[in-house]
Amino acid sequence: MKRFLLFLFLVTNSVTTLFSSTNPDSQEIRVGITVYPPFVICDSVSNKGICVELWSQISDSLNFTSSYVKFADYPSMMPALADGTIDFVINPLSLTDKRLRNFRLTIPFYNSTMGVVTKPSTRIAIFSAIKHLLNWGTIKAALGLLSFVFVFAFMIWLVERRKNTVQFRKGHLGIFDGVWWAFVTMSTVGYGDKVPVTRAGRILTVLWMLYAVTLFGVFTAEISSELTVTKLQSDIKNLDDLRKIKVGTMELSGYASMLRINRMKYTPFQTISDGFSALDDKTIDAFIYDAGVLDYIISTRKLGQELVLKRTHIQEQYFCLAANRDNLELIDRINPVLLNIIEDVRWERTLEIYNIK
Repeated sequence: MKRFLLFLFLVTNSVTTLFSSTNPDSQEIRVGITVYPPFVICDSVSNKGICVELWSQISDSLNFTSSYVKFADYPSMMPALADGTIDFVINPLSLTDKRLRNFRLTIPFYNSTMGVVTKPSTRIAIFSAIKHLLNWGTIKAALGLLSFVFVFAFMIWLVERRKNTVQFRKGHLGIFDGVWWAFVTMSTVGYGDKVPVTRAGRILTVLWMLYAVTLFGVFTAEISSELTVTKLQSDIKNLDDLRKIKVGTMELSGYASMLRINRMKYTPFQTISDGFSALDDKTIDAFIYDAGVLDYIISTRKLGQELVLKRTHIQEQYFCLAANRDNLELIDRINPVLLNIIEDVRWERTLEIYNIK
């Protein structure tokens, strides 16, 4: 009898040990989510998206059970993570200094590029250019140029009118002769029909030539700046191009941090839809954000005829998941599993399903 009881104890203990080693008690994780397609897509039935599928694989590997907590937006979700109301956020977070200080971030799982959304140009190019040139900035530059032309025209007429009456006639006609001389000299055409003969006139001509080069350069730069807006879709290649236009982006995003660091003015928005509305209202010229997200929204909402998306490599963003600052152990468990997932070829297929490059 004793031998039977001993045998039964050993068998029971072995089975219990085996079961506990292969099926440890699952850990419940309070997961924060907010709508952010295609990474997090929420409806009344279920949650789906790239990050939802990613978290499903992670939780299955680590035997987590998840309770999802939905938030209206990022600004309301991140404080909940900071104070411990939730344990983890599966929405993609761009890697920034502030987030590194305030949260525990996983290794990056997605490398995004900056997309620039603008309104398509539907008008003939010449009329679009004229519209942008007829603004107060360009008009002021033109008036300034004309004022200097008339000043030098009057001065050359004063010094030439007595000894050079053939080329600089008397009265108001002589003023027009001076204006013609000023424009011809400024444009470096030099027809030779208006040539000063006095010493003062020649000195004045040299001074005007030197001054006009700088003045004409400033005027040309002003026109070029205005025409930049008309060629927005093809000309944004670096940060300097963004300085010339009115830009908007998502508040608290990595792109907002980039603009602040580079001391560039921008309009912050709570949602991408708000940014698109600002484009319609012409409050901004371009809306910048993650190219993959913008591409997904434009295609699913069928906005391809209304908006133009240009992918750039101005600023790359690295997307991570995040845990509470005090939950380093959770991140240490997740990172190895996350690395194995993103190195698998099936991860690329998941991205392709959601039209993410």
